[in-house]
Amino acid sequence: MKYAEADASTAIDDLELSFRKIDRILERLPTALDHTRAVMALIIYCEQLRQVVHDGLRNRSDPRAQLDRFEAGFRQRSRMVCGEIIEVEYAEVEEQSPKVGTHSMVPNASDGTS
Repeated sequence: MKYAEADASTAIDDLELSFRKIDRILERLPTALDHTRAVMALIIYCEQLRQVVHDGLRNRSDPRAQLDRFEAGFRQRSRMVCGEIIEVEYAEVEEQSPKVGTHSMVPNASDGTS
């Protein structure tokens, strides 16, 4: 039990020390370096935001290209589906139709017909 109490006491002391460090950081006045870092972070954020807005406007203002891409994909998919349907229909018709080469077009002499 003594070890658990010592660990808890150490954890509480570490936490209090962390709070004191945070308070000292918040109380100090910002330096020129802090301001420079904040401005650099703001510049990066603004550049990323500008790029997102630019991409959104480019995509919105180019509906013809989007329509062309959609149409090309639709054409390719419809050709594929039509090809599959034709293959299945051809296979069904081939199974149902009699074989052309099985019956003779010329009557046999053994039939008695000439």
